[in-house]
Amino acid sequence: MKTNYLHNLSKMKTLKFIFLLIAILETGWVSGKNNAVDNCPKHGRLVLFDIQGKKYEHMFMKVVSTTVEVSYVAGKSTDNYRWTFNIPDSLSQNIWGLQFFFTSNNDTLGISFAPVLDNDTLTSQSNNFENNSDTLLIKGVFLKKDTISHNDILKIDLKEKTYMMEKMKYLGFAFFYDPNNKKKYEDFMEDYMLKISANPNSAYYISNLSAALAYFRSTADIKKLFDLFSSPLKNSDHGKRIYEYINLNPVFENIKLPLVNNGNKQEPLIQDSTKYNLIELTASWCVKCKKIIPTLKEISEQYKDRLIITYVTVDDKKEIVDFRNQIKKQNITWRSLWLNSKKDSFLYRRSTTGIPCGILVNPDGKIVAYFNFNRPEDLKKFHSILQGK
Repeated sequence: MKTNYLHNLSKMKTLKFIFLLIAILETGWVSGKNNAVDNCPKHGRLVLFDIQGKKYEHMFMKVVSTTVEVSYVAGKSTDNYRWTFNIPDSLSQNIWGLQFFFTSNNDTLGISFAPVLDNDTLTSQSNNFENNSDTLLIKGVFLKKDTISHNDILKIDLKEKTYMMEKMKYLGFAFFYDPNNKKKYEDFMEDYMLKISANPNSAYYISNLSAALAYFRSTADIKKLFDLFSSPLKNSDHGKRIYEYINLNPVFENIKLPLVNNGNKQEPLIQDSTKYNLIELTASWCVKCKKIIPTLKEISEQYKDRLIITYVTVDDKKEIVDFRNQIKKQNITWRSLWLNSKKDSFLYRRSTTGIPCGILVNPDGKIVAYFNFNRPEDLKKFHSILQGK
């Protein structure tokens, strides 16, 4: 995805402005991709931050979700040591991580956490709720200022099998990350299965799996991991998101979207239900999406009697012009729709797991499979389905 889950460190000036704005207003909403929110909800989730050794004049919290939405919540304190952050219901689901920032000398800096362990240099900027808890208590003691990032480092007492401890030890879980590029996919899978089996109640494992769905070769592999989690986690927000992803045959949500070249006109995703429909999620900035255009043209011609391709771009308002220019330059003949106004839809939730993504819907209106045509095995599977093998 263009939006990186761990991004925005380069946008600290913007974050500072957002925080100062909500600190002045204290209530209300700031619209956009990054939302600054009211700190006085009637319901939601609560973060209590108890800091020793240093006062902070202003603090705010970044809420990162597995659906790539980023929002900011201003903290409240009466003594500048103990801070309260209220997360409203609208932001309480699918939380992937919570990060904390403070303003100092007209600059915005972050807070990292270090466990109270001998000879241990592990740190993390992100924390999260344990399982389905509605309250997170963080007690930290100011340790030092990092000379490279200039972030403050707080020592916290961590127990094994907690979100932050597992995040520090197994950074990148479910993302198949190997700095040496030597570890095989199958070895990763075995390792992930062992870790989940050792802690089926891990809030870190299930939230990362929910965020990394597009990195797996198949939904069958995801199901192998998902089946190892405890029932409470399977029924959590992250669990429901994973279940929806691996359920290959839901009835397709045939919503109406505006045409890319005529935003005033809306059309349903599927116009002809007598054929297979390939809904291809894409964007102007997606390099891998551009790589599969020749493949899409080939299958469009090969199966023109039984297949309809429809582009759905996830570009925002600033980028939609680039997408219009791209389809013209690439001589794209199939229909192009714009997802911008339907972020509560299944299609949008599916797009947040990674693009390009092709969703094949059969004449019965059910999703048959998902495809990334950069993968040879996906293209082979697609041909097999269309050829009835």
